[in-house]
Amino acid sequence: MKKVILCIAIAAVMYACGGSDGKKSSFPQYEYCLADSVAINEILAPRENDIFMNEFYVAFLSPRSKKVLYRYSIPEFIFMDTTFTRGEGPEDVGYPYLWKNNLPGSSFWFFDGNKLEIKKCDIGPEEIAVTKVIGKDDVVNFVYAFNSTVVNNKYAVYDHINWEESRSHIVVASISDSMRVLDSIPTLAFVEVKEIGGGRAAVSTNTPNVTIYGSRMMCVYPMLGTSIRYNIKEDGTLEYVATYGKEYTYDEVKNIDWKTRNQSAEFNTEVKACTADYIFMCKRKYERVEEIDPETGESDQVIKWKGVSIEVYDWEMNPVKEIELNKKEANAVLVDVHRNKVYAWNEKEDFEKVYVYDFKLDAPSAE
Repeated sequence: MKKVILCIAIAAVMYACGGSDGKKSSFPQYEYCLADSVAINEILAPRENDIFMNEFYVAFLSPRSKKVLYRYSIPEFIFMDTTFTRGEGPEDVGYPYLWKNNLPGSSFWFFDGNKLEIKKCDIGPEEIAVTKVIGKDDVVNFVYAFNSTVVNNKYAVYDHINWEESRSHIVVASISDSMRVLDSIPTLAFVEVKEIGGGRAAVSTNTPNVTIYGSRMMCVYPMLGTSIRYNIKEDGTLEYVATYGKEYTYDEVKNIDWKTRNQSAEFNTEVKACTADYIFMCKRKYERVEEIDPETGESDQVIKWKGVSIEVYDWEMNPVKEIELNKKEANAVLVDVHRNKVYAWNEKEDFEKVYVYDFKLDAPSAE
């Protein structure tokens, strides 16, 4: 029976945000940033969550082109090369999903959803090379781990839905040992399993944003205003550290009117990067407006963008800084923590230019 997974994560926690009109932000620091732009000559359509970036390069995964990865040097965005060809041949790639890393480096992993393979790649000055392949026959605990974070090249941390329990879990699996599960914790995501068109669909609301740096893992629930921190121990097990914001039981989460909350949400929030000191979250702000079709006279609800900002928190989820971006239509972003830059583009248009922002961030207090 075909399984379809649909994840919905819309934030519903409001802050008093500043703007270019001089209003102050609720964050201790605030900066309104103006963009420069860089032209992109190659034809690609990147997925925002399938991008690898380190100190020197950014590699965009383009799911609709023949070539799979497009690599640029940053911050100038000088095109360097393409890697992998889409196809069914032994060296080809089917439908990949890039995984995140817990530390900066030159290695990244991806999962090929068509070939059911996990591949490790090393990115260097000359090329991107495959250095390890884990085939479907090597995986004893096979899962469709589309959105994972690799920890120390040993463990894969991913969100897994148990269809029978209608419950989401954060799972730690051993990459070196056939993706064997080492530990798991239930999340506060609200999961509904529905019969759709002869198959099943798992609709996950309040899905956590998971970010990992070193051994620290933060599960951010923007819809609740709650974040839960864990440590990933040497043996791959998870150790609870603290909850920031209101604590919820799963029964409380199940009783929330999620449909009404989703319909009234005025922005969504997504973790984009983290360092030893900070967690960077992209906040996309919008409003719902009723418009009348001039031909039919029918009313329809239209979402209009109000802008994008980067919210910076420390690892105790204390607000540090709000960085507002002036190109409101550029709704996809990358945070370059090596240079204090933000790269942004408009996903609704062809990938013809990238906006580049510089921001300042005061050093953390020594206290």
